Amino acid sequence: SQSRMAQNEFLTCFPLLPDSDNGLRGSIPMEIWSLKSLEVLEIVDNPTMSGPLPTKFGETATNMVLMRIENSGLTGAIPNGFLSNSPVEFLYLSRNRLSGQIPNSFGLLTSLNELTLHRNTLTGAVPPPVCTLRGSGPSDLQVLTVDCNEVSCSCCTACY
Repeated sequence: SQSRMAQNEFLTCFPLLPDSDNGLRGSIPMEIWSLKSLEVLEIVDNPTMSGPLPTKFGETATNMVLMRIENSGLTGAIPNGFLSNSPVEFLYLSRNRLSGQIPNSFGLLTSLNELTLHRNTLTGAVPPPVCTLRGSGPSDLQVLTVDCNEVSCSCCTACY
């Protein structure tokens, strides 16, 4: 039997805001990642959650405009191609336990206005295609934050 959330494929906004005692523990439910019409996903201050960002979400999230998953226990690498088929403008993934390098595919997110990745355990350098988004047109990347002690960044707007 499908969950009620999976049956509603036209859900466009899914906020889980701080102090809401929403009862989510462990990984973000797969039903959330399968909502094709989802435009806004906010999961904030849910440190009892854990788990990675799913690889397939980059292929299915074709309407995502804002994703904010902060202080919510995300782990693992950011998948290459994550959100690559979406018009995402705001991507906030700070204060989790994400690791590895920032994917080159973030440079394909041409609608991106804000990208916050600080307070994770990311390493390496911000890929040149991401830096190219800064000053590249009407919807250029205005905010880019990382932990500059761990990630080399020549185009960041703030370092933590």
